[in-house]
Amino acid sequence: HGRGQVAGAPRANQARLRRTVRRLFRVVDVASGPLLTVLFVLVAGGQFVPVLRAGLLVVPSVQRERVVHAGALVRSTFVVRNIHTLWPVTVTGLQGDCGCTRGFVGRRLPFTLAPLGSASLDVAVPAPNREGPMKHSVTVMTSTGHDNTPAVVDATIIDASKEVK
Repeated sequence: HGRGQVAGAPRANQARLRRTVRRLFRVVDVASGPLLTVLFVLVAGGQFVPVLRAGLLVVPSVQRERVVHAGALVRSTFVVRNIHTLWPVTVTGLQGDCGCTRGFVGRRLPFTLAPLGSASLDVAVPAPNREGPMKHSVTVMTSTGHDNTPAVVDATIIDASKEVK
């Protein structure tokens, strides 16, 4: 067969097929500029602009506690917010960075946060029996995995016999 010919097809059908293919390529070529721009904004923009992707925001991300006594229970409250305006986020669990750090949301896990919805997150950490800085976190786990967000408790521990200022 000659170049550009389809086996068994009459020449008229081949010409019609070539015209149709050229028209399709013109449409794709004209539309590809705006389509590629929109795709780039949605895909790349979602990496840099949180509102373009489903996600959680923990406010504040770090809770700086005052000085606390050794052995005391350090409690902090955070707000977990779904920052997306269109998609819900499913919270599947709370994971402390050690066995002593606990997070509580007051809801049965898993639960779904509606778009722009929020939940209160209480974190409890027993202060160690030694002086010095302490930093622990609870990570809010989601069904997608890419939205896992830590809530960090930062405190300074002093001996129980000293006065807390």
